[in-house]
Amino acid sequence: MPDFFHVFDAKHANRRMNQAALFKALNNAASQHYSNP
Repeated sequence: MPDFFHVFDAKHANRRMNQAALFKALNNAASQHYSNP
């Protein structure tokens, strides 16, 4: 039971990190695009 929750938490944290990294990359690309038309 604790192992299951540990794996679930790790997957959830990894997904959140991936979403944050993706959002940061998109935001960076957008800011570069708009600052250098």
